[in-house]
Amino acid sequence: MSSPPPSDRLATPFLLHALSSLTPAPAFFKTRARRTVLSQLPEPVASDLRLLSALAPLLATNCKDAPSNDRDASETDGAALTMRVTATSVHFFYARGRPSSLSEHEYIHNLLGIVHRTASGQITRRRARHELIQLVCSACSCSILARLRRLADAACAMQQQQSPGTQSTDPDTDIAQKTAKYLASFHRLSAQSTWRDLARCAVLARAIVHVLPSVGVPGDLGACARDAAQYLDIVEMILRRATASSTRIQAVNAVATDVYMASFSGADKPPQHWGVPSPSPPSATVLQILNCMEEEHYGAAMITAELLTQTWPHLAHDQPWTYDPRLQRRKVHAEAAVGAFMARNNTKLKLPYLVLAVASRVGSCWACDVYLEEVVRGWGLRLGCAGEVYSVGCHGRVPDGEDWAVPGGAGGGGDIGEEFCGAVEEAVEKIVRRLRVLTRQAADVSPD
Repeated sequence: MSSPPPSDRLATPFLLHALSSLTPAPAFFKTRARRTVLSQLPEPVASDLRLLSALAPLLATNCKDAPSNDRDASETDGAALTMRVTATSVHFFYARGRPSSLSEHEYIHNLLGIVHRTASGQITRRRARHELIQLVCSACSCSILARLRRLADAACAMQQQQSPGTQSTDPDTDIAQKTAKYLASFHRLSAQSTWRDLARCAVLARAIVHVLPSVGVPGDLGACARDAAQYLDIVEMILRRATASSTRIQAVNAVATDVYMASFSGADKPPQHWGVPSPSPPSATVLQILNCMEEEHYGAAMITAELLTQTWPHLAHDQPWTYDPRLQRRKVHAEAAVGAFMARNNTKLKLPYLVLAVASRVGSCWACDVYLEEVVRGWGLRLGCAGEVYSVGCHGRVPDGEDWAVPGGAGGGGDIGEEFCGAVEEAVEKIVRRLRVLTRQAADVSPD
């Protein structure tokens, strides 16, 4: 009886689950943790990436689906942003990790409306700053609140390092202590805080970043303050861009397209979590997945799952991992969706490269990093043009199978999906081959 095709037995979710289950243990497996160094990029690319990296956090608006007791709930709401610039306009393309609501579309429309009115001279910079801060602090209040609480945590840690009951005679040290005490009070901020309260606290954080480094504010406190003040810095950057004579025409003609919604026709209602459906076994353990991969290679000895239990005995008793496509648990990450959409439409966009920013402090996951490389390769294969992806970096963590899916409605299925599946298999093989060597070396030196 002939073996069924690999796609009928090993879907991407199962391979990713096996890889995420194997990667935490072996320290020798180096995941793709990397950051983009702007100084090493061409100046037009670096300038675009700075702009997008600043704007991307504005798209990670309040996450209403997250638990109310999750202090960093809003930061689980990923967003990605890229753009196409011409001589007379700039067009932003964005996606979120979840479908956008009507209020969020209105938020983007209002944000661009303020930029348009500022660039055309209809409102003053002072009025525009007030409207932008109100709009951003209201839409992104959960993210701002989470950053302010981290700032309060850092201030509390600074207070604990100081000897209790001691009073410094050094004016600079006294200012630093009083600042830390004031920042620790940010813990009293609640989820119902007004945008004015959040803006005032962010202003203080900005003062710490720009004024107080000379008085010995610790590095952790300064880093948290920069995070909390980032939204005010974005507001200032938007105003500078909108009122600069060289970019005023582009700012007036700025538009934004939600990649998620643009990927479906008006008659189609996108699912809550969307991806390319693929045949899957009803359930499988990690060892069963690896044995299945070994059979697919027809005895080529590329993978050997037999000795894995000597290294990780718990795998032999691992509960089967199940996936039911009807549950729609798999999610398309925002950066993968944007990359797939831009690659699919590159014949009319004619992008020399893809500059992509992600609303995350740590960058993309391992799967998105690999997928974006496959998207670039797909440009050359299907569209006949060279391309390159520039992004903010990759934190290297591998998502579990139910947390990642190949983009479907946004393009990127077919050959790219198969190439991505092959890349995951190669990563699994790399771990298992190394484990096989280590296990046999341990067996050779054993006293038996």
